[in-house]
Amino acid sequence: MKKLFRDLGWHGLLVVGVAALLLPAAGIATLDTLDLYDLSGSGSAARAKAPGLTLEPAPAWLDPLNFVAQTVDGHVVTLEVAIDAPDKTTRRALASDTAQLMLLLKLQVGTMPATELKGPGGIERLTTRMLNALRDYMGDDADDQLVQVRRVAIGNLLVRRP
Repeated sequence: MKKLFRDLGWHGLLVVGVAALLLPAAGIATLDTLDLYDLSGSGSAARAKAPGLTLEPAPAWLDPLNFVAQTVDGHVVTLEVAIDAPDKTTRRALASDTAQLMLLLKLQVGTMPATELKGPGGIERLTTRMLNALRDYMGDDADDQLVQVRRVAIGNLLVRRP
């Protein structure tokens, strides 16, 4: 072993030392990319529950979608929608087709009149409609124990006259 280190020299030892430090991290990152290991902590270990204690995984929000939609009575609505999807594959699926996703969400705005949207509980009703539409789009059944889309949050909602 000493002969090997003498033959490598200090440059070789430096390369071996750096490789010994970086290879495990690169291997774990590769496993995370292949969904064989979860660095985010949303895997089965994070979902394990102690008796009498309910743990809910931290939210995993997609980047907010900013768009303009029109209500059923012609008012223009500008809003921002964020989606909480705890599963990495669900987040990838949703993020891969944002045009289709925004169209689905715009349709939900289009089913409501502006007076209902601006009234008490209007944003909550829109949030519920969007959540149900997203769950239908993803094929998320009410019977499933694993929910693909957990929450929808609406922010910066502005209703303007036509």
